[in-house]
Amino acid sequence: GRADYLRAQEAFSVNQQQQYLEKINAREKLLPIMLKLAQQAENTKEKRNLLKQLLKKQYKTGKILPRLIYNSAMAGLWSEALVYARQFLDIGGRENLDRLSIGLLVPQLLYMMGNQAEAGVELQKYHERTRDPWYRSISEILLAEKTELSLREKAGAYPENLLTLYMHLGLWAEGLGDREKAIRYYKQALESYMDNRIEYAFAIVRVNQLKKQS
Repeated sequence: GRADYLRAQEAFSVNQQQQYLEKINAREKLLPIMLKLAQQAENTKEKRNLLKQLLKKQYKTGKILPRLIYNSAMAGLWSEALVYARQFLDIGGRENLDRLSIGLLVPQLLYMMGNQAEAGVELQKYHERTRDPWYRSISEILLAEKTELSLREKAGAYPENLLTLYMHLGLWAEGLGDREKAIRYYKQALESYMDNRIEYAFAIVRVNQLKKQS
C-alpha cells in the first residue's frame, strides 16, 4: 500500500544521497592529482604518470585515455600509445571526435612501429566503418584514394579541419620517413591556432622533435 511505497521512496532517496556523497568523497581524493595535472605541460613524464594514476582509479576513463594516448605518442612511445588506443576504442560508444581521431591514430601508430601491413589493414577497416565525411576523406588520402589538394580548400575554411587533416598527414609522413614533409604538414596544422586541442599540442611537440633530428 501507500506505506510500502513511501518506505521504498525513502530508501531510494537515502541510497541516492549515499551515492552522491561517495562521488564527492572520491573526487576530493583525486583533487591533488587533478591540480598537479593542470600545472604540467604536455609531453612530460610527470604528466603521463598523473594520467596513469587517474586511469587506475577509473576516473573518467573515456576522457583520460585520449590525453594519455596523445601524450604517449608525443614522446614517441608508439607501442604504449597503441595499447591505450585499443583500450579506448574497446570501451565502445557513438562516433564522436575522440573516437574518430583515436581510430585514425591506430594505423599510424602501427606504421610508426614498422608494422606496415597491419597498418594498411587497420586503415582500410577504419575507412569502411567511419561515417563522418571529413575523417573518412582523410583516411582516403592515407589510402592514396584522394589527394591532399582535394581537401586543402575545405580544410582552410574550418580551423578544426585544418588541424585534423595536417596533423594526421604529418604523422603519416613521419611513418613514411619523409621528415621535411612531416614538418611542413605539422606547421600547417598549427596555422589552425586551435591551441585548446590535444592534436595541436601533438603537432608542436612532433615539429620540435623532428627539428632536433636535423
